[in-house]
Amino acid sequence: MPQLSFHKALLNDLDEINIIYKTAIADMISHGILQWDEIYPDRETIRQDIIKGEMYIARHGTLPAAAYTLNSECDNEYINGNWKNISEPYFIVHRLCVNARLQKQGIGTYIMLHIEEYARNNNASSIRLDCFPENHSATALYKRLGYTRTGIATYRKGKFFLMEKML
Repeated sequence: MPQLSFHKALLNDLDEINIIYKTAIADMISHGILQWDEIYPDRETIRQDIIKGEMYIARHGTLPAAAYTLNSECDNEYINGNWKNISEPYFIVHRLCVNARLQKQGIGTYIMLHIEEYARNNNASSIRLDCFPENHSATALYKRLGYTRTGIATYRKGKFFLMEKML
């Protein structure tokens, strides 16, 4: 597993994080994965995540390796999930993005395991997320880690799998 350090993102990390997303979006589009674009996730969304204290950055040495948002906020589409954990505390992973230069090195796995440990340490009983079906690397990662499909959400870019893992 790669050695990563994690910290809550600060506003002075915004430019660096924005580059992670822009580069990853270009890489996904070049592979026919049309999950994200210039509209979402945008700089203002990332900035708001940082201001709320919900955006995290992972570093491999000094290199920004990934960014993600972690909270308990879901949008209306999450009502379509047949969630196992309906009353206990849970966390939702949003906008997990691995630096395009560092993909295929186990960083996504390492981050998800870190998130699960963080959630357990903060009394959460499950992790929820949504995943673009055409992003086969991401869907395989979540399946390999024990996440199960609970429903379908429909967003501007199409259908997304709602997924959950009990901790």
